[in-house]
Amino acid sequence: MDEKYPRISVITPNYNFEKYIERTITSVLDQKYPNLEYIIYDGGSTDKSYEIIKKYDKYISFHASEDDNGQTHALSKGFNRATGDILAWLNSDDTFQPGALQKVADIYNFTKFDLLYGDSNKIDIHDKFLKRVKSKKTCLKAILYDQFAIPQMSSFWSKNFYEKVGGLDLDYKIIMDRALYARFFSQTSINVVRINDVLSNFRIHSEQSGSRYYETPYSVEKKRLISDYTSENIFDHLYYGFLFKNWARLLRVL
Repeated sequence: MDEKYPRISVITPNYNFEKYIERTITSVLDQKYPNLEYIIYDGGSTDKSYEIIKKYDKYISFHASEDDNGQTHALSKGFNRATGDILAWLNSDDTFQPGALQKVADIYNFTKFDLLYGDSNKIDIHDKFLKRVKSKKTCLKAILYDQFAIPQMSSFWSKNFYEKVGGLDLDYKIIMDRALYARFFSQTSINVVRINDVLSNFRIHSEQSGSRYYETPYSVEKKRLISDYTSENIFDHLYYGFLFKNWARLLRVL
């Protein structure tokens, strides 16, 4: 394969999202990216999800439907199987923007990034645009203290860097993406590229997972993540949890 097309491995975990999984799959395949590895792990869905996945059997690099220990476990299996130079995950209710993978590949060829991320659009159940979500500059402590800076579905990283940090932490079931970014940003050297382009669409609907549905476990995982990297203190809560996160908004007000 021509070097201008680094291999990109996209992992999609799924469980009972028959309403949206086909749109997710087609958004990946419609990229027409010539060096794509697409892996789908279904967690033993009881709806028609896996029937839909099997419709695209000849276009998907690997798929399986089997019991797992949750989303983090499914993702970890996918990344362990992946052979790409670049890794990403796209949940089974989200979609890529047209041309996203080629854009990521072009930047990778120029920068050899460890981590790249961009903006995402919020969409509704009918794919209607709701709002653009801007990515932000971030750092380890801002990630620990709840800054939403990296839209997960618009983030891509090198396989070498993923393996260097030890991959996903299976102990995190809810904030596994933030735990991974914390591992990334805890490194003394990281080549980060942030772009202002929209790379994905994040679907808003009543069935999606989110911290509001798991308030107590979410709080437990957040405290554990902070303790993994630093001693919790009031200054960090105030600065990284509020001022750092909202400084641009505060400047507009002032």
